Amino acid sequence: MLDVSANNSSLNQILHEISRETGMKITGGVVDERVFGQYGPAPPAQILNTLLDGTSSNMLLVESDGTAPAELILTPRQGGPSPPNPNAASLDDND
Repeated sequence: MLDVSANNSSLNQILHEISRETGMKITGGVVDERVFGQYGPAPPAQILNTLLDGTSSNMLLVESDGTAPAELILTPRQGGPSPPNPNAASLDDND
């Protein structure tokens, strides 16, 4: 089960934290948006679906034998270049 509490939080940072907590790989990215609300406790797939509903990204979950998906693949709905990956090193760097 996953529980996300967001108060004007970065969607990319939330996805990065979910990836870190669950060990799920993220391929692709989303345009960063601000997120508010309480999500969960619920299975990771349900939380991700709720968080990404209404964004400009398609979501594909690759299941694993464990409790969390193995990979989250994000692609733009309208075509064009993919937004930056939330696991990109620049999110953690203080350049």
